[in-house]
Amino acid sequence: MTDFDVDLFVIGAGSGGTRAARIAAGHGARVMIAEEDRIGGTCVIRGCVPKKLFVYASRFAEDFEDAAGFGWTLPQAPVFDWATLRDAVANEVTRLSGLYRKGLEGAKVAIREERAVVEGPHQVRLVKSGEVIRARHILVATGGWPSFDPPIPGGELGISSNEVFNLPALPKRLLVVGGGYIALEFASLFARLGVAVTVLHRGDNILRGFDEDIRTRLRDALVHAGITLRLGCTIDRIEELADGSRRAHCAKGEPIDADVVLVATGRRPNTKGLGLDKAGVAQGPLGEIKVDAASASSVPSIPRGSMKPRRQSIRADTRVRSRPSAMVSTSGPSKGSAELRQWLWVCNRNPPSPPKGPPEKRRWKVRSDTTEGMVVLSSSSRRV
Repeated sequence: MTDFDVDLFVIGAGSGGTRAARIAAGHGARVMIAEEDRIGGTCVIRGCVPKKLFVYASRFAEDFEDAAGFGWTLPQAPVFDWATLRDAVANEVTRLSGLYRKGLEGAKVAIREERAVVEGPHQVRLVKSGEVIRARHILVATGGWPSFDPPIPGGELGISSNEVFNLPALPKRLLVVGGGYIALEFASLFARLGVAVTVLHRGDNILRGFDEDIRTRLRDALVHAGITLRLGCTIDRIEELADGSRRAHCAKGEPIDADVVLVATGRRPNTKGLGLDKAGVAQGPLGEIKVDAASASSVPSIPRGSMKPRRQSIRADTRVRSRPSAMVSTSGPSKGSAELRQWLWVCNRNPPSPPKGPPEKRRWKVRSDTTEGMVVLSSSSRRV
């Protein structure tokens, strides 16, 4: 008789947690997963999926404008309705969340819809019910959470990317605080929906850490799209005006009035209050779980899910003679090294078949095309 209630307990039912739970259960493990919010995590509920749907909606404004040059005449000017889009996206998110749940149930994974905290190397407590679970392994897959750093007076008057998809009405004026890609994605899509957008960023240019030519080109494109950029500026405080709008007082320059202030200054590992210290799990300064090359934490029974800061990658999105493009780390190993195979992976377009044969003979063939600036990854059994 085992001393453990389950073989694997997963904290967090996002993309990583649900996948790990289903795969483990498929191999015969007894698995339980806990989620305090909605099943699906950031990507499905409040991240990639709803954002892409909003981006698709924003593109129609330019399509309507271009249609006249192709012979189309609209009987009247098109009108955008925020509530229709918001509710339609919410319904799609609910549908996808249901599919995630169905996948877990089909794999016989026990689901607990409440917060779970770590009580020890092999023990988890469910906060709402008080149930204590003994697990052979505990997987932490709680992802990240928007950070409001550094905190400023009146910061609670702003919203994060978590709330932006559920606004009761489309704002006429939007202030976006931050110059990263999340901030600029929202600035771009709201500008296309007809909102007067201002981006405030403390740096002298947007997208810190990206290629300089890309930064400059995109900055000019944002200005051309009608977005106001306030660079080299920080916010001292935010106040609420009598009409319910917000006024952001800047360290230099005039204050900025907006109906909504979206703070997109970064994300932090979502480990606060998780009880990892009780189990002796080593963490970094931002709350990230310290792991080795195999994603194992300092406690053997608690591996890490998606808590380690990741290197930024750039995607070669151009296909050359139908060959697959690749993801290449900006700080990856040198060409030809054995480690290179771990830094490249085939992306969605026309991926080659995986290598076949005994494991010791499976190899990925790596080819560098210097004339066209691409690194192509393919199976050794397929020509490139």
